[in-house]
Amino acid sequence: NLSFLNTDFYVAQLQRKYKLFPANSDVFNPAKFRPSLIDSSVTINIAFPDSSSKNNIGDTLKVKYDGRTFGKKQGLMPQDKALIALLEKNSDKRPIYFATTLSQNNTVGLSAYLSTVGMERKLSPVKGNSVLPDKLEENLLYKCRFRNFNNRNVYADRITTRRFINYGSLFLQLSDYYLKNRNKKTALKIFN
Repeated sequence: NLSFLNTDFYVAQLQRKYKLFPANSDVFNPAKFRPSLIDSSVTINIAFPDSSSKNNIGDTLKVKYDGRTFGKKQGLMPQDKALIALLEKNSDKRPIYFATTLSQNNTVGLSAYLSTVGMERKLSPVKGNSVLPDKLEENLLYKCRFRNFNNRNVYADRITTRRFINYGSLFLQLSDYYLKNRNKKTALKIFN
């Protein structure tokens, strides 16, 4: 939950337990661990792992993040600072995923580089791949088990009911992808 990154004690706990942030990061400075205004865009440097390269580092991505709007000025929330530090330190070690339920204004300008693969979106060095169809299809049709959706004897609370809607949306996204790529037969299969 990225909103926890707005709390200094949570970030400190993540650092103590997992060493996820650079030791010299501003996220550990109490005077700087608050919303702050910025004069220009922040550049985020992300290195992607690649098992085929000699040094295990694949593509590198540089993204400019303009920050959030605070009245007529731009700024960063503590969670933005923490997420940027976390991405820059760890993106070359393992793939980075965001929940599909995360709003775009919490992705520090990376929305165009996130590809849906299920209930998560994978960070990719390629801009514009909003769906990874093979992976999403595999996850939806062969890995997830959808049972008791219409069984009135099974209790579904509000959160579970919303999750059903999220899964329905994923099927629609995948079907739409196939329609846009002129594969009507597969689109109908997914939709039904």
